[in-house]
Amino acid sequence: MLIAGYTLMAATMAAFAVLAAAHAHVPALVALLAITWGASTWCQTPPQQHRLFTAAPAEAPLLMALNASAIYVGIGIGTASGGLLISAGATRMFLIAALIACAALAWLAGTRNRNRRSCTTLAR
Repeated sequence: MLIAGYTLMAATMAAFAVLAAAHAHVPALVALLAITWGASTWCQTPPQQHRLFTAAPAEAPLLMALNASAIYVGIGIGTASGGLLISAGATRMFLIAALIACAALAWLAGTRNRNRRSCTTLAR
Protein backbone atom coordinates (compact mmCIF):
# COMPACT_ATOMS: atom_id res chain seq x y z
CA MET A 1 0.00 0.00 0.00
CA LEU A 2 2.85 2.39 0.81
CA ILE A 3 4.50 1.70 -2.54
CA ALA A 4 1.21 2.34 -4.35
CA GLY A 5 0.62 5.51 -2.34
CA TYR A 6 4.02 7.05 -3.00
CA THR A 7 3.93 6.01 -6.66
CA LEU A 8 0.50 7.59 -7.10
CA MET A 9 1.66 10.72 -5.28
CA ALA A 10 4.74 11.09 -7.51
CA ALA A 11 2.68 10.54 -10.66
CA THR A 12 0.06 13.04 -9.50
CA MET A 13 2.63 15.73 -8.74
CA ALA A 14 4.32 15.09 -12.10
CA ALA A 15 0.94 15.43 -13.84
CA PHE A 16 0.32 18.71 -12.02
CA ALA A 17 3.76 19.87 -13.23
CA VAL A 18 2.89 18.99 -16.82
CA LEU A 19 -0.40 20.90 -16.57
CA ALA A 20 1.37 23.90 -15.07
CA ALA A 21 4.09 23.86 -17.74
CA ALA A 22 1.47 23.67 -20.49
CA HIS A 23 -0.57 26.45 -18.86
CA ALA A 24 -3.53 24.12 -19.31
CA HIS A 25 -6.89 25.05 -17.88
CA VAL A 26 -8.66 21.72 -17.36
CA PRO A 27 -10.73 21.95 -14.16
CA ALA A 28 -12.03 18.36 -14.36
CA LEU A 29 -8.50 16.97 -14.63
CA VAL A 30 -7.28 19.19 -11.80
CA ALA A 31 -10.17 17.89 -9.67
CA LEU A 32 -9.27 14.29 -10.50
CA LEU A 33 -5.61 14.93 -9.68
CA ALA A 34 -6.58 16.60 -6.40
CA ILE A 35 -8.58 13.48 -5.50
CA THR A 36 -5.68 11.16 -6.36
CA TRP A 37 -3.29 13.37 -4.40
CA GLY A 38 -5.57 13.23 -1.36
CA ALA A 39 -6.01 9.48 -1.69
CA SER A 40 -2.27 8.91 -2.05
CA THR A 41 -1.64 10.97 1.06
CA TRP A 42 -4.27 9.44 3.32
CA CYS A 43 -3.71 5.82 2.23
CA GLN A 44 -0.25 5.87 3.81
CA THR A 45 -0.98 6.38 7.50
CA PRO A 46 -2.50 2.98 8.42
CA PRO A 47 0.17 0.91 6.62
CA GLN A 48 2.93 3.07 8.13
CA GLN A 49 1.47 2.56 11.60
CA HIS A 50 1.26 -1.18 10.96
CA ARG A 51 4.88 -1.19 9.80
CA LEU A 52 5.97 0.56 13.00
CA PHE A 53 3.82 -1.65 15.23
CA THR A 54 5.22 -4.78 13.58
CA ALA A 55 8.80 -3.56 13.98
CA ALA A 56 8.50 -3.02 17.75
CA PRO A 57 5.20 -4.17 19.29
CA ALA A 58 6.31 -3.43 22.85
CA GLU A 59 6.98 0.20 21.94
CA ALA A 60 3.83 0.65 19.83
CA PRO A 61 2.22 3.48 21.87
CA LEU A 62 5.41 5.54 21.77
CA LEU A 63 5.94 4.82 18.07
CA MET A 64 2.36 5.81 17.20
CA ALA A 65 2.77 9.09 19.10
CA LEU A 66 6.11 9.85 17.45
CA ASN A 67 4.69 8.95 14.05
CA ALA A 68 1.75 11.33 14.55
CA SER A 69 4.17 14.07 15.59
CA ALA A 70 6.33 13.40 12.54
CA ILE A 71 3.28 13.67 10.29
CA TYR A 72 2.48 17.11 11.69
CA VAL A 73 6.10 18.24 11.42
CA GLY A 74 6.08 17.04 7.81
CA ILE A 75 2.89 18.97 7.10
CA GLY A 76 4.51 22.10 8.52
CA ILE A 77 7.72 21.62 6.53
CA GLY A 78 5.74 20.87 3.38
CA THR A 79 3.61 23.98 3.80
CA ALA A 80 6.64 26.19 4.40
CA SER A 81 8.53 24.62 1.48
CA GLY A 82 5.57 25.06 -0.84
CA GLY A 83 5.26 28.68 0.21
CA LEU A 84 8.93 29.26 -0.57
CA LEU A 85 8.85 27.32 -3.83
CA ILE A 86 5.74 28.96 -5.27
CA SER A 87 7.88 31.94 -6.30
CA ALA A 88 9.90 29.53 -8.48
CA GLY A 89 6.71 28.71 -10.39
CA ALA A 90 4.12 25.99 -10.15
CA THR A 91 5.95 23.70 -12.58
CA ARG A 92 9.12 23.61 -10.48
CA MET A 93 7.14 23.35 -7.26
CA PHE A 94 5.25 20.28 -8.50
CA LEU A 95 8.41 18.71 -9.96
CA ILE A 96 10.17 19.06 -6.62
CA ALA A 97 7.12 17.56 -4.90
CA ALA A 98 7.28 14.61 -7.33
CA LEU A 99 11.00 14.17 -6.59
CA ILE A 100 10.35 14.20 -2.85
CA ALA A 101 7.68 11.50 -3.33
CA CYS A 102 10.21 9.48 -5.36
CA ALA A 103 12.78 9.92 -2.58
CA ALA A 104 10.23 8.64 -0.05
CA LEU A 105 9.57 5.66 -2.32
CA ALA A 106 13.30 4.95 -2.56
CA TRP A 107 13.64 5.20 1.24
CA LEU A 108 10.76 2.78 1.65
CA ALA A 109 12.34 0.34 -0.78
CA GLY A 110 15.70 0.65 0.97
CA THR A 111 14.29 -0.01 4.42
CA ARG A 112 11.84 -2.72 3.42
CA ASN A 113 14.21 -5.68 3.77
CA ARG A 114 15.71 -4.32 6.99
CA ASN A 115 12.21 -4.09 8.49
CA ARG A 116 11.47 -7.67 7.46
CA ARG A 117 14.69 -8.88 9.09
CA SER A 118 13.79 -7.02 12.30
CA CYS A 119 10.33 -8.58 12.34
CA THR A 120 11.77 -12.04 11.78
CA THR A 121 14.25 -11.54 14.61
CA LEU A 122 11.52 -10.27 16.95
CA ALA A 123 9.28 -13.23 16.11
CA ARG A 124 11.91 -15.73 17.23
